[in-house]
Amino acid sequence: MLQDQERAYFMMQFDDAATMQDAVGADANNEAEDESLALARQLQEEEEREYRNRFLAMAGIDPNAEGDSETAEGLDTDVMTYEELIELGEHVGKVTCGLTDPQIASLPKMKAGDASVNDPRCAVCCMEFEVNEDVCSLPRCKHAFHGECVEPWLRENKTCPVCKQEVFDEEGKK
Repeated sequence: MLQDQERAYFMMQFDDAATMQDAVGADANNEAEDESLALARQLQEEEEREYRNRFLAMAGIDPNAEGDSETAEGLDTDVMTYEELIELGEHVGKVTCGLTDPQIASLPKMKAGDASVNDPRCAVCCMEFEVNEDVCSLPRCKHAFHGECVEPWLRENKTCPVCKQEVFDEEGKK
């Protein structure tokens, strides 16, 4: 985060110096420019200013504030490009919404062929359960899976991969 803010600070310094240099050069060449070239330059500067503001917002700096800000308020992801969204995702990191390891370990294990196992095969890999094979059964919906098949799903999701019912109720109980 500090590196991003430092990068944004240097970008602001560079942008201010470039703006001053452009202003000096623009006075000398102002008469030589025709209207279309002036419009193109104005559009390019506006686009660069918008990109700079987005980059600063992703770094957590309000470009319109006097000092640095720790929040990215006003960040509109609907108008961001794909590349900007990817960069923002790298800054924010990944948020997992799945079950914890203790919750996964607490899921009931049964033996295939047992009367309580309703499914003849794993819904993830579609392989039939072998007799006396360990089967992981979800407590609320009773769907059965191989443990190694359903665990990656449950690390990312709190729902059954078949019926989308939550594995545990709101309090985390079976």
